[in-house]
Amino acid sequence: MTHFGIICPGAATGPLNTMLPLGQELQRRGHRVTLFGTLDTQPKALAAGIEFLVVVSGVTNLAYFPNLGS
Repeated sequence: MTHFGIICPGAATGPLNTMLPLGQELQRRGHRVTLFGTLDTQPKALAAGIEFLVVVSGVTNLAYFPNLGS
């Protein structure tokens, strides 16, 4: 099956509440899912049973990355 990567910067409730059920459904269908996010996202991802890889350690505010959307 396919290995899906979900990018979810920061532990904001809205994106996580959408992405975690999506990841769980993909897993239920036999896919491998990894969530990429900041360290504060890890506990929620792991509690949902989704693999986790930290993208940026120690920074939870995307204002530190003014060119991210450019």
